Amino acid sequence: MPPPHLAIEVEITRPLLDRLDIHHRLQVSEIWRCDGTMVECLLWQPGADCRTAERSLSFAGLAPAQLAQFLVINPQTTENELLRRFLEWSPQMA
Repeated sequence: MPPPHLAIEVEITRPLLDRLDIHHRLQVSEIWRCDGTMVECLLWQPGADCRTAERSLSFAGLAPAQLAQFLVINPQTTENELLRRFLEWSPQMA
C-alpha cells in the first residue's frame, strides 16, 4: 500500500509538533494543519524537514489561506452562514 499523500490535523488542544515525526515516518508528503486561528500547508522536502507552502500539491492551485475563511473559529458566524459562504465559493474552484 502506498503512503498517504495528505494528512489533515486539527489541533485545538494539542500542538502538531509532537506528531510531525509520525507523519514523516509514515511518508505523508503533505500536512494541512488548522489550530482554530489559521490554516497552514506543510510539505516534506526530500532529505530535509518540512516547509510551509503557499499552495497544495494534493489540490492543485488551492491555497490554505483560501480555506482559512471557513475553518478559523469565529464565534459571530453561524455554521449555516459558513456553509452558505463555502457553497458560494466552491464552484469558483471547479
